[in-house]
Amino acid sequence: MRRLAPAMSRAVFASLMAAGAAHAAPAPAAVPGPQPDLRYRFEQVHQEGFRHDALASTLRTRLGYRFTGTDGRSALASMQDNRAIGDDRYNSTRNGRIGYPVVADPGDTGLDQAYVQYRGWKALELRLGRQVIKLDNDRFVGNVGFRQLEQSFDAFRATWRPADALRIDYAYLTRVNRIFGVHNPDPLKARQNLDTHLLHAAWTQPHATLVGYLCLIGNQSLPASSHRDPGLRWVDHAVRDADWRLDYTFEAARQGA
Repeated sequence: MRRLAPAMSRAVFASLMAAGAAHAAPAPAAVPGPQPDLRYRFEQVHQEGFRHDALASTLRTRLGYRFTGTDGRSALASMQDNRAIGDDRYNSTRNGRIGYPVVADPGDTGLDQAYVQYRGWKALELRLGRQVIKLDNDRFVGNVGFRQLEQSFDAFRATWRPADALRIDYAYLTRVNRIFGVHNPDPLKARQNLDTHLLHAAWTQPHATLVGYLCLIGNQSLPASSHRDPGLRWVDHAVRDADWRLDYTFEAARQGA
């Protein structure tokens, strides 16, 4: 087994004009019009085995537009771009600077999200196209939001709320667009083809939420990485005050081929 050298990383973020894209369960309301987003990030990585620390100063820009209609139909299209500010003294996975530790924030420009959506009949929401999907704590499915280039999926997603306390979510994923940039020379770093089904149900009460999920991750580009993940998650709000609260979570899942 290969022993990984320990690394320490420090990052500073500054965000301006946060975008209105939905990242968890689809938001109850979305603001139409332009969706601008800027995030500057500085990350320093000290890792054994390298003479120099990685120093990554990057600026991510997202520009999008949300279209809305009066009949529950809407659409979102957005692009994302990441650029090094100053000298890129880090290994971005595609800049060739292998003498530095990896900071997986390469320079790239590409499509972030592009989907059409319907919300209306009996609290049903349908979404088709390239989209961000985040489930719970992102353990199995998420956008890897810590990195500059956001991960997205080419997918169909249906969310149904048969009662105020119950939300049922199904998604079928055909492709994952990864954080290493759509123009990465390694095609498996850029994107991977999927045959993935996600089923997620959440029952919410005033002081707790019970979640059950089944992730059938089928990776057609890397079949050996496919897996099935049934699980249960309980989040309890043990202490709640006007200014703060204390939550605790129990989760059990089984990951298998």
